[in-house]
Amino acid sequence: MAKRNSEAYWVESMQRWQCKVTNSVGDRKTFVSSIPGKKGKLAAERKADDWLLSGLTESPRLSVAWERFIESKRPTCGTPWVNKLSSIGKTWLLPNLETKRTDKITQQDWQNCINAAFKAGRSKKTLENIRGAISSLYVFCEMNRIDMEEPRHLKIPNGAAVGEREILQPEDIKILFSKDTISHYNRQYDCFYIHAWRFIVLLGLRRGELAGIKHEDIKDGILHIRRSINSLGEITKGKTENANRTILLPDTALKVLQDQAAMLKKYGIATRTWVFPGEDGGMMDTNSLYKHWVTYRKQHGINSSLHELRHTAVSILKAELPEDLLKQLVGHSKSMDTGKYKHKVSGEMERTAHVIDDVFGKMI
Repeated sequence: MAKRNSEAYWVESMQRWQCKVTNSVGDRKTFVSSIPGKKGKLAAERKADDWLLSGLTESPRLSVAWERFIESKRPTCGTPWVNKLSSIGKTWLLPNLETKRTDKITQQDWQNCINAAFKAGRSKKTLENIRGAISSLYVFCEMNRIDMEEPRHLKIPNGAAVGEREILQPEDIKILFSKDTISHYNRQYDCFYIHAWRFIVLLGLRRGELAGIKHEDIKDGILHIRRSINSLGEITKGKTENANRTILLPDTALKVLQDQAAMLKKYGIATRTWVFPGEDGGMMDTNSLYKHWVTYRKQHGINSSLHELRHTAVSILKAELPEDLLKQLVGHSKSMDTGKYKHKVSGEMERTAHVIDDVFGKMI
């Protein structure tokens, strides 16, 4: 990181202080102050120092801005998501734009990146991720006073492949809520994660959110989603800023929690921390949750993936719940101010819980 090696000087003809500096990538800039005396000198030098310490120019090359953007994500995002962002940049953004300065990148430049991925046969979800990465980069640049045109008009090409999801069908749900075992060498064994999967289906949780639930997060029948555990065992704040939310547990979900507690007691697992621990009583390994599901679904004739358990809740409840309540349940919209609107939030949570019980109660 470059440091200032020159002082501001007074330009009599312009009646101002000037401080000329060059940063670590060779960009030059002049900072000025019209305040007379020592205060003006210090003001010009402070501006120069702030610019140098930022490590970025107002319009760095994309490769420089992207590297700093990725580094800014590491403290707040899990490693898998940072790796995904890095891959998007390396594969679709940097090859054609890395030497271009951020203020020179046009909307069409970004659109060309998305179009290239489309022509390569990437799915609609991948194209949306690329667009999302570009938007996130813009927010980073805006916060760091880096010139970049806001990418407001990026489109996903018509005909982008949509990965088909196969949610649980009613008969699958009946199996999930009635079959507790898997077989191994012709012997039946209790499935350790059976209640975890049921909880995901009822509430539309992400697997990491389920793994991150602690006993302290459940009080008076209300669940607070406060954290998530990714595939590397890292504890994060959740996939999005809206992931943290509050859910009034319906009776069906409370029954699952009771069954989970009874199972842990049967196995002699005493944990005061995790509601859905791993088989050793410690923090759950979400990879193990996935592997056990693969075995369970194959043995019971279920085609849905683990991630589709969450989408089962969304698909089934969307016909009965208003969109805003469904989004609040699964963490797609910001939570309401529970202090200012406590009565309204309470009523909406009760409505959501009632719908869950009514819809799933008919299936299980």
